[in-house]
Amino acid sequence: SINRSSEPAEIDDGSDSAATDRTPPTLPPDGVLTTESAVEGLAFDLSDRPADMDYWAPRRSEARCAATAIVDALGAERLAELGYMPATQGASLNDLELADDERGLVVTALEGCLDVEESIAAIFYGNGRMAPSAATCMARTLTAGGHTGPFLLGLASGEAVDPFADDGRLAAGLLDGASVCIAETEFDWPDVRLDDPEVIIDADAPPGAADSPFADDRRS
Repeated sequence: SINRSSEPAEIDDGSDSAATDRTPPTLPPDGVLTTESAVEGLAFDLSDRPADMDYWAPRRSEARCAATAIVDALGAERLAELGYMPATQGASLNDLELADDERGLVVTALEGCLDVEESIAAIFYGNGRMAPSAATCMARTLTAGGHTGPFLLGLASGEAVDPFADDGRLAAGLLDGASVCIAETEFDWPDVRLDDPEVIIDADAPPGAADSPFADDRRS
């Protein structure tokens, strides 16, 4: 579990996924992707996280649940047709050219097996720049507001979450959550030093501030 701040850890980042004794699965000797090998491969791919990497991954039990559901929905033959190879860069689930309805089936499988609220909290927590309590609050608020879909789609497709898609519903949810969960001092990071000592942006300048040196501030 994450425990790198003075506050009690409230976020589990998939602690059993960073074990160093894991061996990537391989195809059977005949090279045919079977149902069993597809489940083993997807479960590994979903939960694998190198020990020196700091990002969320589902618990192995959740990953196996999702892998089983994905294979049940798509079939090993279809995965093989699309080019899926267990534990192979460039041939993972995210790399497959799934149809929209197939991607939807993957999202449904993930939603039914993973602790989505926990994953969102871990994303916000990142490397500890946000308090665990604030990250958990944001995750709970977004989950309660029905905003988990974009995060699941991002996990299913490997693409970045776009808060402004779908008429900005997620962006609105983020703002609502921030107003409740984020303290004004949450992002005061006195220990952070940037290479360029100059001010990056005058956040206090209102739109149309003609005296600002930044073009974005001067726009009305």
